[in-house]
Amino acid sequence: MKNIMIKNILILPVAALCFSLASCGNENIPQTTPGVETTQTTVYTQPEETVPTDPVETTAATQPEETQPPVQSGPDMVFTPVNEKVTAKIEVNLRDLPSQGTDSKILHTLGNGETVKRTGISDTGWSELTWKGKTCYAVSSYLTTDLDYKPPVQIQTPFIPVAEQVTAKEAVNLRTLPSTTHPDVEVVVKLENGQVVTRTGVNEDVGWSRVEWEGQTLYCISSYLQLAEEDTQ
Repeated sequence: MKNIMIKNILILPVAALCFSLASCGNENIPQTTPGVETTQTTVYTQPEETVPTDPVETTAATQPEETQPPVQSGPDMVFTPVNEKVTAKIEVNLRDLPSQGTDSKILHTLGNGETVKRTGISDTGWSELTWKGKTCYAVSSYLTTDLDYKPPVQIQTPFIPVAEQVTAKEAVNLRTLPSTTHPDVEVVVKLENGQVVTRTGVNEDVGWSRVEWEGQTLYCISSYLQLAEEDTQ
């Protein structure tokens, strides 16, 4: 009898401990209705500015000078006197003669932002310049008197043509270039859900869309868009 009482005394604390542990383990278990499945999902959306997919853009050149049709030259070329500063639209060769042939020597390649003095312009497409005290010549169409001129950006990203109405899933920036990091890119407008634009092109490799908004061609990240008809469902 004494042994039975000792066993019961030992069993009671152990049972109490097991009950306590079982209760603690059940505190974090959500209550469910029998026969009904419940799913808890946390959705994380990456901020637009952290999306790493940027396509390639380059500062566009017009065709290199050497690939353009040769500018007329000749010994009787007449230059109308001018006195003005010019820079290259992108870049242009300064030559010792107003000729693109083998008889002329390239003295310097003038880049955009560099300035030289123009002293004359001919009717045949040449400019007479002064560079480091030397008289030289350059093709006039590659020069500009707008010293703040910036070459246009040429989009290298290929877009597959589409024609569909899209809207933002929530909101998305429409930009002047398909890039979030290019120094020349500007955000023109933030497209909100319900505002509809026409998508004219898609590049799936880099995840960008080309859209038309109020007569402008703009670009945005495709993952932030959905078809407009999906939004009405």
